[in-house]
Amino acid sequence: MKIQKIVSIAFGSIGALFFVIGVFILIKEINFKNKAAGAKGIIIDYDVRTETSGSSKGHQSTHTYYFPIIEFSVNETKYKFTSNASYSKEDGPVGSEIEILYDPADPNNAEMKSGTLLVPIIFIGLGILAILLSVILFRNAKRRNTPA
Repeated sequence: MKIQKIVSIAFGSIGALFFVIGVFILIKEINFKNKAAGAKGIIIDYDVRTETSGSSKGHQSTHTYYFPIIEFSVNETKYKFTSNASYSKEDGPVGSEIEILYDPADPNNAEMKSGTLLVPIIFIGLGILAILLSVILFRNAKRRNTPA
């Protein structure tokens, strides 16, 4: 039964870590969006990255990711950044207009405008799920150790 308690503590620790990371990312994203200014950017190119991964059965798969390189202007000064968001295919043709957000105090700090906070929500959700699983495992281990 000690193993079940150790597993329970491990799940709880990992869950807490995921939860804290998710909250940190969420706060960072909300703070950025609250102070950011909006602008129209133009996709000027794509940073194309190819990744090959193998499986235990010896099969290899190749995945290609497209990271848009976006240019925008603030007070007639041009800025350029590569998005952190990747796509399995080109998001739009080169020359497409796209909504972006940038920090008015540092326009080099920019990102594509997206309406979702999916990444932090996934982290928070997985954290809560792992913590709940930890509590269930711990209670079951405690019940098994209690004499009838």
